Amino acid sequence: MLLLGIDFGDSRTGLAVSNALGIATPFYTLFEKSQNKLINSIIAIIEEKNIEKVVLGLPIDSRSAIGERANKTKAFGEKLIQKCNVPVEYYDERYSSKIAQNSLNFIESKNKKQVKDSIAAAIILQGYIDKNSNNK
Repeated sequence: MLLLGIDFGDSRTGLAVSNALGIATPFYTLFEKSQNKLINSIIAIIEEKNIEKVVLGLPIDSRSAIGERANKTKAFGEKLIQKCNVPVEYYDERYSSKIAQNSLNFIESKNKKQVKDSIAAAIILQGYIDKNSNNK
């Protein structure tokens, strides 16, 4: 199953895709500030890549609470679900951005911020894949 992972943000949204072997890779970072434009861009990618499911990272805090950021993500997710022709699932993205940031310490790049978001999306997506492959 081909999946699209999303690390939703106000100014940057990282995307990752999985292959048929269940390996997530960073794909792209979108810079759409308008949620409608962002959703349209995501839908175009879903169609282009024949995505079968979307995994949207849900930023639950370290106390397992749903805060303001998670509520914003859920509101975005609901809009995406209304316009999207594939299932959308939430996945706890706790610490994915911190892990992505730590992995960038070894990369020389002027575009670290853009790369970080797509790496975070890949971490979210791989976590989802691993968790669900263990449940079979």
